Parts: sequence; structure tokens; C-alpha cells
Amino acid sequence: MRHWRRTAAAQSARRDVIAYCISDPRRARVVEDALRGGRYRLEPVRHDAVVPRIYNDAAPGLLLHDLFPFNANAVQQIRHIRQASAGLPILLYPPVEPGVASLLLECGRVPLVHAELQLPGGCEDLRRVVQRVLTDTPAHHVWQVLSTCIAGRPRAVGEFFWLALNAAQRGCSGDLQIDVLASKLATERRTLERLFARFALPSPRRLRDWCVYLLVAATADSRGARLGDAAGVLGLDPKRLALLRKRLLPGTLADHLEEHAGEAFSVGCVAVMRECSSRRLRWSRFFADRREQRLAM
Repeated sequence: MRHWRRTAAAQSARRDVIAYCISDPRRARVVEDALRGGRYRLEPVRHDAVVPRIYNDAAPGLLLHDLFPFNANAVQQIRHIRQASAGLPILLYPPVEPGVASLLLECGRVPLVHAELQLPGGCEDLRRVVQRVLTDTPAHHVWQVLSTCIAGRPRAVGEFFWLALNAAQRGCSGDLQIDVLASKLATERRTLERLFARFALPSPRRLRDWCVYLLVAATADSRGARLGDAAGVLGLDPKRLALLRKRLLPGTLADHLEEHAGEAFSVGCVAVMRECSSRRLRWSRFFADRREQRLAM
């Protein structure tokens, strides 16, 4: 159990990481001064290492990038980063240089990309922008809902949700298998199933499916897109999404939400919260009845 907790803590730390690619050491120190002391851990990343790192490791909570070397190669790298992780928020933080405006316009066509220019004395502005970006992503909105659903449950349940969200953001369907998620928590599938049942939660498989569906719905809502288009952005087969939706929601409602994607996220949130709370209520009644039976004896 100790090993499980230690591994889970290491996995959860990724969502509290801000990675930054800043070529100028002086500006890198400004970033460190602006963001040090908060709840986020800062990690410098070389420009030539950022894409392999996202592919091979859990994505950070946010990536700061200064668009070095300030030409078309920088735009191409931003596109590669987006391909590596569809849900990773990127904050461009370039210096005021000739040609930077046109690069920002090009990068503005890439989803989930924000920008803030490096200006003298901009520490407070950078802190404010970082906070806004981190609280305005599809994954963050899903995490807020799931955190409400699992209030009072063990920390490992939250780690399971975050690992599933992270895998869905990166389009890694293999990492969404329950056996794989359990192994990342240094446990086994059956142990995970018993844990969820013990704390009156739906099965890990069903809650994994809710993670994926809610992330697709939140992505569609943020883009004003159809659910199928949002699934494609996240690397999820639209046919698999259709099966997922029908498995989680009644047939007529599932069909309605495909045409009204703006409602999909709010309807999904209500549905998953009801599932978790109704199961907890049934278990509470069960244990209350057992207590009364013992007292009657």
C-alpha cells in the first residue's frame, strides 16, 4: 500500500507542473520569480526536448513557450506539441521581436493556445494569465466535476481519474485500459474494482468511460464543435464515441446530444454525479439497515 501511495503521488504531481521553454536566461528567471512560491512546480525544458518529453511522459499542467527561434520552425513545433497532447494548454510568452506578431497569428489557429508578450515588470500580469489559462481548459472543467463526485473517497480514486484524463488528452487509447491504469497506480485491476465497490462508486471501467466522454463534451463545448469533431481532435474514433455515448446515456438522449453538443457536457455532469451519489445513498441505507438489525438482536 505504501508503494501505491508513493506512485500515485508521483503521478498526480504532473498536473501541478508548469514546464517552460525560455531561451533567454534573464527571461527564464523572470518566469521563475513570477511563478515561484505558488502551488505549481516549475520545470525547465529544452526546445528540442519538449515534444519527446510530452510523448514519453505525462503532460504537464501548462507549457510556456517563447517561440524561439522566432521563425516558421517555432510555429511547426507548436503544432507538433498539439499533436503530442490535444488537451495541453500552451501559453506563448515571446519577447517583442520583429516578426513575432505574424508568428502569434499563425499559432492562434492552433487550439488551446494563449499568448502574453514579455514586457518589463510583467510578473504580476504573467501570474494572472497563467491562473486564467489553467482554470479555463476542458480537462480542468472535467476535473472539477469528478472531484465533486469523489469527495470523501480515497486519494487513489482521484489518481485514477487524473491518469484516465491525461491519457484521453494525449489520445493514448492503450493507456486507457483498466489494467494499464491500475499498473500505473502499482496495483491490480481487481484490487481497483474492489476499492471502487467498497466506496460505493461505479466500476472503474464505467468511470473511465465517463472521463473520456466528459472530456470530449467539454472540448466540443469550448470549440463550439460537434461531439464527433471534438473526438477526432483528441484522437478518439467517432464510432467508439458513439458506442460510449449510448452505453452511458439513454438512446434518445444520446442521439439528441450529438446534434446539440452545447448541452452534452452539462447533461453528462448531472448524470455522472447522480450515479455516484445514488450508489452512495444505497450503500448508506444498506449499512444503516445492518446496524438496526444488529441492535435488534
